[in-house]
Amino acid sequence: AVGYSLGGTVYRTDGFSVFAAPGAEADGGRQAALNGRITVALAPGLSLDLRGNWSRVRSSYDSAFSGGANSLAEARNTQWYAYAGLNLDALDGRLRSRVAYTRSDIDRRGTDPVVFSFNTYLATGLTERIEWRSVFDLTPRVQIAAGLEHEAIRASTSFEGARPDRASNRVNGGYLQLSLRPLDGLTLTGGLRHDVYSDYGAHTTLGGNLAYSLNGGRTVLRATYAEGFRAPSLSEGQPPYGNPALKPETAQNVDVGVEQALLGDALSATLTWYHRRSTNLITFSTATFRSENIGRAEANGVEAALVLRPSRTLRVEASYALVDAFNRSAPNADKRLPLRPQHSASVNLDWESPLGLRLGTSLFLVGDSFDNAANTVRIDGWRRVDLRASLPLPHGLELFGRVENLTDERYQTVAGYTTPRRSAFVGARARM
Repeated sequence: AVGYSLGGTVYRTDGFSVFAAPGAEADGGRQAALNGRITVALAPGLSLDLRGNWSRVRSSYDSAFSGGANSLAEARNTQWYAYAGLNLDALDGRLRSRVAYTRSDIDRRGTDPVVFSFNTYLATGLTERIEWRSVFDLTPRVQIAAGLEHEAIRASTSFEGARPDRASNRVNGGYLQLSLRPLDGLTLTGGLRHDVYSDYGAHTTLGGNLAYSLNGGRTVLRATYAEGFRAPSLSEGQPPYGNPALKPETAQNVDVGVEQALLGDALSATLTWYHRRSTNLITFSTATFRSENIGRAEANGVEAALVLRPSRTLRVEASYALVDAFNRSAPNADKRLPLRPQHSASVNLDWESPLGLRLGTSLFLVGDSFDNAANTVRIDGWRRVDLRASLPLPHGLELFGRVENLTDERYQTVAGYTTPRRSAFVGARARM
């Protein structure tokens, strides 16, 4: 009638210099977290779900405003998360409903020996959310899902001991979704959502998709149309560093894909094409140091994946993505959107020996990209090789290890900021 769980983690690292500068000091960090959950069966089909999480993080970082690569700025973040939900299963499982309350509290404090670097701050935030969701199987081939949501966000930010700036936002929303299976193997889904923001007004979005399974499931055809709406967050749209003139972002996306099983299900292949058009895309500008809108942006891409299982103990997986994402508005019309590599690929290989030893390796390949909207700062492409191994032992013990960035590649995903060099991890697990 009652179930419970409790977990915790502690993590500490000496870190590495975030800024790409020789002779710089390492930026380390510490983290501790606790989580717990209790479930209570109140009556047949009625249950209570209670969850909680707490975390505290202390991390050093580099700041261009207080010494660059040798900055002594430090951030301390404490966060509480609580969830309470009441779940109902009725009508022989055909009706599944949930009413839930969620609360998230965060406290962020920054310190810096350099005065007026704006790395000394106090920021607090509170998010409360109430939701209701129900799923009803009208018939074995017709399903209806509906929900209502209310969310309230409040935040306060103070820099260098100044008077705090306060901001808040509320949103009420509802959605309705209908899923149909008119034929064996064919699934059609359509839905709409309506949200009303206290700062950004009302907006309705639509979406729908289909999936058609052929040849006993060996071939699957998919297609999706979806609309998106994203209102600016408090930090993006509110003072002191937010942009009050920021507009909500909207998008329309279409994708078509196929999945195919070959060689007696030993090989599976997936191919997907998509096109996305965004209006008032929200991005961070390195020129103004705040969020700005890109009037119109477009992205086209192809994603492909292969999974090969030549035996029960060997698995090979390869994937490739081609992304053409462009700004279609002046002054950077037809420039590539920043931090979006055109080409990326990965290969994973995992093998299990007759003795239970598991070995694996991953290869990541990422092409060139640009760091800024004007495409004047190029980020070189990079490659990385990782290794991993695990060995089961008697009495529920397991030894494991991994090496990340085996070849000690020096690469960047954001211009001027480093990534970890060769790193090795070893450990043990015990299950009782």
